[in-house]
Formats: sequence, structure tokens, C-alpha cells
Amino acid sequence: MAGDERVENKLIVPTPLGPPLSGFRRLGRKSVQSQRGRRVILAAVSRLVPHVLVVFALAPSAAAQEEPLLHERILNISPSEAQISQPMRANGPPPSAADSGGSGSGPDEPEARASMPERAPAPTAQGFRPDRQTSLEGGLDYYEAFDPAIAPFKRVTAFDDVRLDADGKTPVLGVRDPRTHLVPIEAQARRAHDRSLRDRFSGEVDFDFRSDRLLPLPSVSPESRVYSLSTSPQINVQIEQDGADNFFVRARGPIPDKPVHLRFQTDAPRSYFGSEVPSIPLRDLPKLPPIDAAIERRARRFAAELGITARSDLRSAVMALTEHFRSFVESTEAPDNTGDLYLDLVRGLKGLCRHRAYGFVVTARGLGIEARFVQNEAHSWVEVALPDLGFMRIDLGGATHGLTAHGALDRQSYVPMQPDTLPRPDAYRQSYAQAARQTPPTAAPNEADVIASLSGRWLSDESLMGGGQPKPDNAALEQSNKRPGSEKHAVHIALEDRRVTALRGGKLVLTGQLLDNDQRGVPGLRVEIWILRPTRHQRMLLAVQVSDQDGYFRADFGVPPDISVGDYRLVARSQGDATHLPATSE
Repeated sequence: MAGDERVENKLIVPTPLGPPLSGFRRLGRKSVQSQRGRRVILAAVSRLVPHVLVVFALAPSAAAQEEPLLHERILNISPSEAQISQPMRANGPPPSAADSGGSGSGPDEPEARASMPERAPAPTAQGFRPDRQTSLEGGLDYYEAFDPAIAPFKRVTAFDDVRLDADGKTPVLGVRDPRTHLVPIEAQARRAHDRSLRDRFSGEVDFDFRSDRLLPLPSVSPESRVYSLSTSPQINVQIEQDGADNFFVRARGPIPDKPVHLRFQTDAPRSYFGSEVPSIPLRDLPKLPPIDAAIERRARRFAAELGITARSDLRSAVMALTEHFRSFVESTEAPDNTGDLYLDLVRGLKGLCRHRAYGFVVTARGLGIEARFVQNEAHSWVEVALPDLGFMRIDLGGATHGLTAHGALDRQSYVPMQPDTLPRPDAYRQSYAQAARQTPPTAAPNEADVIASLSGRWLSDESLMGGGQPKPDNAALEQSNKRPGSEKHAVHIALEDRRVTALRGGKLVLTGQLLDNDQRGVPGLRVEIWILRPTRHQRMLLAVQVSDQDGYFRADFGVPPDISVGDYRLVARSQGDATHLPATSE
């Protein structure tokens, strides 16, 4: 293995909302023309079978004909269930695009800074106590607050503390430090202090401040920043944040006798939606405030049943916990009652998303891993702190039916654009397949759900393998697009010829360019990166990218950690747009 070619196991795939692509070698016309048809070898070294090569061939460029999209339209109806510790008073149907009548006064104003204590107490959810209701009764309503949509992962309440309940036995969740501090309204051009890649989101929420001047504000991530905010009708408001990174909006001055529509611009680090978990020994993680000794003993005892000990590392612990809690199933039969609710739930392998997230967080905290339980009106998941990266969201699944996502289908969906490299056990996969079967055929597919349902799993597809679709007649296609009235133009996808070495579960980088018939770059086209297993006529989505203003794209993606050793091919595809035909590098 070439030491200078090894790359870190970090997965970052730029999105349409991210900054311009940069930092990779541009492909000139000469190199684009000469590389077509060449094989490019990727030596991917297995963690389990050292020095065994996984061979990929990058398919040559070709113009494509206008054909049906090769997506398997599976709606990944996100897991959901109904338990919220505190009603979200700022939660309701998405508002219409009303005119914003004025600007809210952010905390940068002298008056706000002078009159607001730096650390003021904030009302927060009292906490979370688990239950034994492990099946979903009825339906759930989720109200999207962001554009692009992030359904069903709108952050409303996060709990970062584990303590004993009044019964002296049951671990319950709460907020360690409910005091709040002001969140600055930052300049658009300012870079994050951690210099992380970030994506932008617009938020819209209705608030009724007549009941309370301080209300929960939905957020995209715990490290989100706020760039601007405005209200209609115009009132003075400021954003605050507590120790668990719950966000709030506080009204200042006179309160109108009607709901207030608030608009704000925010962001989130891309690493929050998926990152490589580092193999840091648990003993070397930052020290957390201690939890009750009885909780820690029980959590460690259960963790040992999963093969996690004090000598384990963070990566193996997170992988084992994710695999276990994603293996839960919804059940009308509650787990056995031994008098220990925590152990009954984590050992019973039954439950909805709240039971999974609760069990994960209590166990993780017992191991010294910083983890949070996050919820909204329809779903619960966890956030795990990764040293030097911040928090990463981990969805553990749950009830995959009964969710109605209001305001999501009419907005662009945010696509994390990388495969889920954490374990996806059969129960987890089957729950999503069941949701797809239960989805009415007339339902409009959500792009993020489609991508999530495709990423990280092998799909059967003859057309990508050349077994079912005829090859396009490129000459005829080009002549067709020269006819008067023709609106769509052919596109060629040129992939850069390169050799890289990486571990399974590690990162690979693929660069290329989208060109028209005149060898000019085509900007703004979405590019999908697929791995093909020709011997089995299977394919797997690895990443999604968007070409920059010169038609270039760069996809950083992870090699699936459980991929078998063998021969594979990498294919780039574009769906085209209103003026360009679909294209494939094959």
C-alpha cells in the first residue's frame, strides 16, 4: 500500500447549497479526451483481509439518450412515534409566504446586550422518562420548518444529562445546564471558527408570544449559526441557546395580539449529517460530568454484552451500539418486566424511535461517550460527539408508518449525499422496505427519502450493467439535438483517471467534468456516483454531487465497510435538467 495515497476515513460530499467546488485538479480538454475508455484501478485494502485488492473500473464517458430514470423510487418514510416531553408551542402548520413586515432586533444590538443577562434561566422540557408502549398507535404529524426540507429531523428538544428518577432506579434524561446565552446574528461572509464546510437553510415558524416570551426555536444542528432574522408583524426578538444546544426565541418589548411569523437564515456543518467515527480509545475521550454510579454500572454491564469494554475505541463502540439499537422492532408486546425499565428495554429489542434513542444515550453515557437524545413532535434520534468534528446525527429507526410530513413535499429536500456507513441490520432495512410498500403510489417521492433509501445497499438493475438497455447512438443523438426546436442537449461525463488506496469504510475521491458537444463545461447538473457489481448485476449509490460553474465536480465518498473483496466499477450519472439530457459515464 502506498503510504502517501492513504486517506482518512472521512466522508464529505458537497451539496448544491455548499460553497463553490475547489481544491482539485481541473481536467483540460486534452486529458478529458485521452482518458475515455481507460480502466482506473482502485486498491481498497480490507480491514479484515489485509493486502487484498478491491478493483474498480471507472467507466468511459458517453452521451446518453433521454430515458427513464434508473432510480428505484422507494419512499423512505422516516421513523416516527408520538412522545414529546413538552408541547412545542412554536410548532404548527408551515406558514404561507407572507410578507415580512420588519426586522427582528438581534442580540448584536446594544440595548439587547445591556438588558439581557449573559446566562439567564430558560424554560425547557422537564425531561424524558421511558415507557413500555413499544408500538405506534395512530398517526403522527410532522411540520417542516426549513428549506431545504430536513424531515423528520427538525431539532426541537435535546437532552444531554442522565440522572436517576424519583424511584431511585430508572435513568431519566434532562438538560444539564438550562441557562441560556445569546446567539449572535453573524455576517454572511464570516467563516465558522472550526472552518468546517457548511450548508445553508431558511427557516420559517409561527410563534404566539402571548403565552410565553421565550419559546423553542427549531434548529438544523447543535452547531448551527444564525445569519439573519425578521418578523411579521415587526417586533424585537433575540435568539438564545442553552447548554444542550436547544435554541429559543425571546420576544422583547410589546407583544402583538396575534401570532408572529419569524423568518431566519441558518446553517449546519456537513459533518453533522455523516462523518467517519474516529478510532479513539474510550479512555482518551474528553471527561464528562459523572453520572450516578448505579446507572454507570448497569450501562457498562449491558455494553459488555455487546462486546464493548473500557478498552474499546469510539468507532467500535458506536458501530456496536448503532447495530444493536437499529435491530429493534416495533411490537405490541412490551419487553419482559423485571423491574429494571432500562435493562428491559435495551435487552428486549422492542421499541419505537424514543426507546432506541433512550437506550443508546444511557448506555453511551455509561461508557463515557458524549451523546444526546433529540426529539420533535414525530421522531427521536441521537447525536454523538466526535472529537475535533462536533456532533454527528445518528438515526436509529423506529415506527416506519403513520407519519404525515406537512410542508415537506413542496420544498427542495436536503440530501446528505453520502451513504450511511454505520451498520444497517436486517430489521432496520426491512422496516424501510415495509414503509415503501405501504406508501400510496400517488405519493410524490421526497428526494432525500429516495436517496436515503438507495444509499448503502445493493440494488438489482440490469440497465446500468448493460443487460437491458440499448447503447445510445451518439451520432444520431447529436444530430437530433441540432434540429430546429430541439430543447435538450447531449452531455458527456468525463472521469479523471487516478489510482487511490483506502481502507474499507475509508474515503475515496472521484473528480470529473460534465461537457456539452462543444467541450464546454455544463454547470449545475446533479451527478450520482454508483458502484457496480457486474457479476451479480447490482449497483449501490455512493454519493451525489453538483457540477460547478465550469462543469467540474468532486465527490468524496466512503467505501462501504462491509463490501466484499472483488471486481467493481464506478459509474457517474446525471439525470439532466430542462435543457440537458441524462448522461452516464458508461
